[in-house]
Amino acid sequence: MLLLLLACSTKPPPLVLMISWDTTRADALGPWGGKGTPAVDALAETGVVFEWALSGSATTLASHTSVFSGRDSHGTGVVRNGYPVPEGLPLLQERFQQAGWDTWAVVGSTALEEPMGLGRGFRTYTDHDLVPYLQQYEVGADVVNLRALEQLQNKPTFAFVHYYDVHSPWTSAPPEIRCAWADCAYTGPMTGTNENVLWTSSNENLATLTPEDRKQAWGLYQAEVAWTDKNLGELLEGLGRRMDNALVVLFADHGETMEGVPNHGYGHGPNVDLDIIHVPLLIAGTGDFAVPDGQRVSRQVRLMDLGTTVLSASGLGGVMGDGQDLSPLWRGALGVAPPNFAEATKPIAYESTTAWNNLPFERSVAENGLILIKRPLFGDFGLFTMDQDPTFVADLETARQMEASLTAWDAAAPPHREPNMSKETEDALRALGYLD
Repeated sequence: MLLLLLACSTKPPPLVLMISWDTTRADALGPWGGKGTPAVDALAETGVVFEWALSGSATTLASHTSVFSGRDSHGTGVVRNGYPVPEGLPLLQERFQQAGWDTWAVVGSTALEEPMGLGRGFRTYTDHDLVPYLQQYEVGADVVNLRALEQLQNKPTFAFVHYYDVHSPWTSAPPEIRCAWADCAYTGPMTGTNENVLWTSSNENLATLTPEDRKQAWGLYQAEVAWTDKNLGELLEGLGRRMDNALVVLFADHGETMEGVPNHGYGHGPNVDLDIIHVPLLIAGTGDFAVPDGQRVSRQVRLMDLGTTVLSASGLGGVMGDGQDLSPLWRGALGVAPPNFAEATKPIAYESTTAWNNLPFERSVAENGLILIKRPLFGDFGLFTMDQDPTFVADLETARQMEASLTAWDAAAPPHREPNMSKETEDALRALGYLD
C-alpha cells in the first residue's frame, strides 16, 4: 500500500506546452474582454495574464519564427509566409532537444508546413502532409488534438500545438457553435470563405457592407474562437496527469482587422495597428512550473520574449536571441519595457526589390503607453495611445523621437530576400489570402 501511495504521489515528467491560436485578437478572449472562452478563462485563473503582449509581424511564419528564436523579423530574416527560416537561426526547441527532452509539434496550416523550416529541433513535426498530398491548406483543431495526444511520451517533453481555425475561412466550427454566435439564417455576402467581398481592400466594396454584414462577420469569427476554445479544453483534459507538472504558454501570432478599414479591408497583412499586434498571452504553471494564480501584468511585453522566459522557467537557462525573461514581471519587478517594433507584410505589389522587402509597408513602434504608426507608402505617421480604444496624441516632439527610433530599426534591416516555396505551397498561400 505504501509503495502504491508513493507511486501515485510522484510528479509526472515535466511538460512545456506552447499553444498558438493563429489570427486571434486579444479582445476575442475572456481575460481581455471577450466572451465564450471558458477553457481560456479557467487557464487564466491558474496563471499570469499579460494584458499588453505585442507581436512584431502581421503574418504567421514571421511571427512564429520570432517566438521560437527570440528575434524580430529583422533579426530572423523571415519576410512573411513562403520565406523559410534561415538554417543557421537558433530555435528554442533545439535547446530542449540538446538537453535530452522529447520534442514534438503539430501544426494546423500550410503556412507552417515543414519545408518552411520551423520543424528543426522537433523529433516529429506533424503538418498532416497538407500540400501536396492532400491538397488541403488547413486542418481543424480536433484533428490537431488527435495527432498531438498521439505524440505524448512519458518523459520530459517540449511540445508545440498550433490551432489555425480562427484564421479565415471561418468554416471550421460545427453548426451548433456557428449558429450560437452567427445568424444561420443570414443570406448576405458574409459567407466566411475567402472568396467573398470581405477579403478585399476595395473601399468601394467595403462601402456596400451593411451593419448586418459586419455583425455576421464578427459572429463567424467568434464562432471559430469558441470552437478553438472547446478543443483547447479537450486537449488539456486529454493530457491528464501530465498537467500536474506543466508549463502552458498560450499566445496568438497576430490579430485580425475586423472593422472593414479603408485601404485594408478585413484580414491582416497590410497594417500593424493594435488590432493586429495586440495579442493574447498567458502563462500557467503547475508542479515545478508554479506561477501565481490569477495574476495580471499590465506592462507591455513582446512575443519575442517567450523563448527566454520558457528557458528560465524550465531550468535550462540562457537566452533566445534578443528576448528577455518575463518571469520577474509576475514577481512585481516591472522595470522599463523595451520598444516593440512591428512591420506589415503587404501589399506585395509595392514591396522593395532592392532592399529589405517590407520597408515600404506600414510599421510601428510601441513604448511608454504610446504607439507610433508610420505609413511610408502614404508619407505620413501618427501617434496614438496604447489602449483598447486608441486616441490620437498631438505631441509632435514625442512622435519625432519615436519615428527616429523606427528609422534606426529599419536602417539595420537585412538585405532583400527572394521567396523559396514550391508551386503547391504558392497555390496554398494564395488560397489562404497570403499572396496578392
